[in-house]
Amino acid sequence: MPEDLTDIFPSLQNLNIKGIVFDDFNSTISCLATVPNLKSLYINLTEEEQVDFLMQTLPDLEFLNGIPVEREE
Repeated sequence: MPEDLTDIFPSLQNLNIKGIVFDDFNSTISCLATVPNLKSLYINLTEEEQVDFLMQTLPDLEFLNGIPVEREE
């Protein structure tokens, strides 16, 4: 997967990658952080650490697995 998806998916807002098993979850999420307009993501999460990393890496995400993201201030 390319490291920067900005030019490939400049207007992508919704992404469903549920059911895909990633060799390196953190690298995948870091790559998704380069999608400038990503607002909704469906993804399999099996560990609390994955949720924490995803929330830190994708600060503009509005929906995760169909549920509105609520962030502590």
